[in-house]
Amino acid sequence: MSGVRIGARRRQPPLRAWTRGLIALTVVAWAAAPFAGVELSLWILTLAGFAAVAAGYTKPAVGALGIAVLCTLDPVTRLFLMSGGLLRWNTLNYLLILLAFVYVRHLLRTGGASLSLLAALTALFGLEIAISAHPETGLENVIPVAAAFGLIACLSRARGEPQVWHAMALVTGTIGALGGFAFFALHETLINRNAWGWFPLTALLAIALASAASPRGSGFILVLLAFVNLTWTFLSASRGDLVVGLVVTVAIVLAGRAAGRRLVAATVAAAAAIAIGSHFIDLSDRAMARLGMLTADDTLRQRTSGRSDLMRGGWYIFLDHPLGVGTGGFPAAWATLTDRPELTFHRGKAFNAHSGWVKTLAENGVPGFALLLAFVFSFSVRALRGFGPGRWLGFVTTLVIATALLTTEFQGKGIWFLAAGTMALGGVRRIRRVAVTRSRLPARQPWRVAHG
Repeated sequence: MSGVRIGARRRQPPLRAWTRGLIALTVVAWAAAPFAGVELSLWILTLAGFAAVAAGYTKPAVGALGIAVLCTLDPVTRLFLMSGGLLRWNTLNYLLILLAFVYVRHLLRTGGASLSLLAALTALFGLEIAISAHPETGLENVIPVAAAFGLIACLSRARGEPQVWHAMALVTGTIGALGGFAFFALHETLINRNAWGWFPLTALLAIALASAASPRGSGFILVLLAFVNLTWTFLSASRGDLVVGLVVTVAIVLAGRAAGRRLVAATVAAAAAIAIGSHFIDLSDRAMARLGMLTADDTLRQRTSGRSDLMRGGWYIFLDHPLGVGTGGFPAAWATLTDRPELTFHRGKAFNAHSGWVKTLAENGVPGFALLLAFVFSFSVRALRGFGPGRWLGFVTTLVIATALLTTEFQGKGIWFLAAGTMALGGVRRIRRVAVTRSRLPARQPWRVAHG
């Protein structure tokens, strides 16, 4: 019995050890930022994430933890690290595509309408590169979508271990909370506030996945981390990201059973968030000014930072090309809309759609838009059928992706991480049953926990 007991203990530590190690490394890395710069901190955490993914070949839960770290860091590594040198823009995408092939057996086991629709959408995007005026741009657009299959495969491999979702939330929540303070305290220039906002947002999404996977929802620590990351999202002054963050945070607070405890946790966390926001008065004023633009007397183009023109232009391109201009063809098609006097935003210049919905409608026409719409709402359809106590996650996933694609395209990892996690948690009922069964086993029978 003693030998079996030792074996049982040896099966649990890898995930716990990696979780504690990554949290400790996060504290050290961000503490070093004032002295060595945020680039060094990002290098340390990024390399740790890649190391965890490599270890995931034999330890699926550790690999999923590494993937969560890399997805959280992706918005800032693309701004600060992946512009040349060792890391390139699509480094993480290439890794994920490779992992999709390596773990294809687990990918196929995931199944479901969402996966099939995503496969059809990816295939359509790839085929319509052939009719694009800029096929190289089209290929750049397809790669991030194809990389989503690697996320699905990695998270599906680890879904049999209930603790992995809490571990991902704890590590990524800490990375986002401390990282946001490091960036803002050092007054780092946010090259693209909409892209940077997905740094804390992805941590929020990981906490939402943990809330859905746990019968009790989020604990106090996760709720506190959620509010801190929401504060950084607010201070980024990205209105689209803030809307997504609010939706996710409300879902996190409402998830679980203990209403009184949730209220106390949310109150304390909100007070902490207000205290953080009051420390960065200039950033808070800028964020409030950005929100005030929505009700200002300016033109619609000014209130939406030009996105209303892009949406209108995308509609005109679609009317001229109902089947689309080809994947990656929006910038060139936008530059030709010089005969539309009402379109004054970057008129006559190649410009991205800055919206997944507009981009798909203009580039892939009716078939692409229909597939994207079906994919986004497939999560809610599955939730309506009831796939366990965490079925609210399906509705949240639909709402988050639908909202995010109004202001972003497909390059970021946040929405794909949420989609992959929701697909992997399709078996949330089974996962919870296993977790509850394990928690009820007698303490003197550790062999059942190990093998059962």
